[in-house]
Amino acid sequence: MKIKFSVPISLTVTASKPELLDFSTDFVEDQFTVALQLDGAPALEVKHSPPPERYLRHIDRLVFTVAETGPSSGSLQEIASSTDKSTLAALIGRIANRALRSIRNFGQVPHLRELDIEGTKPELLLRSRTVETLADNGDISPLIAPYSRLRGALMKVLAENPLTPHLRINSWDLMQEAIQDSLPPGPEHEFRVNAIEHLHSGNLRLALIESVVGLEIVLAEYIREYLLRVKGLSNNRIEDVLGPKLDLHTRLNLLAPLIFTSDEADSVNLDVVKKAVSWRNKAIHATGHLPPRIPSEEIRKAIFAVVAATSILATLRNRLSISSDLRTVADQVAAAMGVPTPEIFSADNHRFMVRFEFAPFQEFPPIQRMHEIVLNVCERLRDLDPRLVPEEHLVVGFRQSTNVIAQWRGGNLEMRGTPDALHSDTERTIALHKERSATLIAAAVTDHTEAKAATT
Repeated sequence: MKIKFSVPISLTVTASKPELLDFSTDFVEDQFTVALQLDGAPALEVKHSPPPERYLRHIDRLVFTVAETGPSSGSLQEIASSTDKSTLAALIGRIANRALRSIRNFGQVPHLRELDIEGTKPELLLRSRTVETLADNGDISPLIAPYSRLRGALMKVLAENPLTPHLRINSWDLMQEAIQDSLPPGPEHEFRVNAIEHLHSGNLRLALIESVVGLEIVLAEYIREYLLRVKGLSNNRIEDVLGPKLDLHTRLNLLAPLIFTSDEADSVNLDVVKKAVSWRNKAIHATGHLPPRIPSEEIRKAIFAVVAATSILATLRNRLSISSDLRTVADQVAAAMGVPTPEIFSADNHRFMVRFEFAPFQEFPPIQRMHEIVLNVCERLRDLDPRLVPEEHLVVGFRQSTNVIAQWRGGNLEMRGTPDALHSDTERTIALHKERSATLIAAAVTDHTEAKAATT
């Protein structure tokens, strides 16, 4: 037996091709497998839109199909047939909220709301979700009698948001991964979406507060990782540094020059970020409102600057958190393959760059050996990140004397230069040719001089 239910939403999606607008995924919740389908109207072509947004589709519900798996056969039947519907309502609530939470935070869809499991009676929650049972023979029957047609239409209107958010097609992979792996959104996701929601409703004060709170949390997380993994401080020392005596404005003034590169500092406009923090402090601790006579567009730009700074800090925090594991992988590759210890750099979305640096005139691996080295790197990074797809996420460079000799990308190894050893062989050959030519020329000159002397 299976259970099928839906959650009404209102969502507009655009893409360059109609086939990209069909969304589905599956995941495991407890001992059950769940298939998720984003359902709605057919895709429409908007001919005058730019190519990336040529096709549009409205999504009006999330459809979930829950099935049993493994040795738990019969448990879904027991949950569905029980007169106490609280267990079924809790299961449906967890499944729905897992998807809603992931789409909201990783797809940046601020108006999606999780179901209120605790504050809603089980029967009401189930009735408004159109819960059905699917028998093995294909029969479909409602688990709870639905609302009347009039009341059902009214409930649907009340459930839908007055604003229809827009979902970016390139966010689907992140959302699917978050749903499947049940990833909790980080503060950089939660507070960014909260800020966007308040911007949409025109509440600049709350948008600014949410964005700065997110910055404060992520900056503290970054400092903790930096002091722990780079400086090797104890947790007690770290707590002293992160204590209330060092507020956000002071941390930005002292630490930002040490954290951001010059390019990053220019891109996030730290001066504007500091100004936003001071506005937030006055609104919370003094006046209760934003400073007067500041244009709304200036406040919006400050909010976006704070969100950008938070995103960069989150990326740097993630790199630090994985840095010790990457050093271990680098040492293992060097020991297993007999090569210099590589540098391994991580980026968002499972991307890695690995760089091997060979000393001048050091023995350089042949092509087949480089393929074996890349394979070893792939195996070890996959142990660290099971979602790594080497052909999409990995770049491996082989350098010597600061020159790129070869690069592996997209499953192919491309030779871009000549190792020093081969250069030296060539130079040695040329030198021998020059030496031999000089000897022959000298001998010819001597013979010519002796011949001329003899005739004289």
